[in-house]
Amino acid sequence: TISPGLFPRPSYWESNIKVLGHQELKRETEWQPEKELTEFIDKHEKILFITFGSMPNPEPKLKTKIILEILERNNIPAIINTASGGLVKPDKFNSELIYFVSQISYDWIFPKMYAVIQHGGCGTTHLAIKYGCATMIIPHFMDQFVWDKIISDLGVGPKGVKISRITNKNLEPKVLELLSNKSYKEKCAQIANQIKKEDFIDELYKTIIE
Repeated sequence: TISPGLFPRPSYWESNIKVLGHQELKRETEWQPEKELTEFIDKHEKILFITFGSMPNPEPKLKTKIILEILERNNIPAIINTASGGLVKPDKFNSELIYFVSQISYDWIFPKMYAVIQHGGCGTTHLAIKYGCATMIIPHFMDQFVWDKIISDLGVGPKGVKISRITNKNLEPKVLELLSNKSYKEKCAQIANQIKKEDFIDELYKTIIE
């Protein structure tokens, strides 16, 4: 621990800090879904989306196997994004129940999902809540553990399991809780409505200029 007295205290430490919402860049994408993906979504009413985004891990095949076993054992329809290799598409799986993608627009897919399991990046976490998806985080490192706690404290999903520690035994009950506890979805919808009402543009502009 470093004593504050050892270093001069910058003047900005004395200022009040205010968080002006989550500021997003305007995104334009030409991404279009495959016909098979839209057909899969049309077939299922309550879909779980799973992604580890840009986070790899030392055992992607094992982590995918654990997740697939849970999904298939409980007949849970899911879309799995392999992204940067944290999850992998195996040679054999139940294609009636599970759909794999390697890249996808979160702005397009999240509004169509019931719930999301993800790595806990701040951007992905914001979008999942913004679009009303019950959420569980599988933290990999750094601030992802903080977001995992925030998600749990907000009541929009159960506390997750660290990527290196997931097993069938400790992950399965949390996945089932995420999908069966209606309060997670309801709470997330409430927060999503609050986010839609946020408008900090003028205040943000004044803060930057001043």
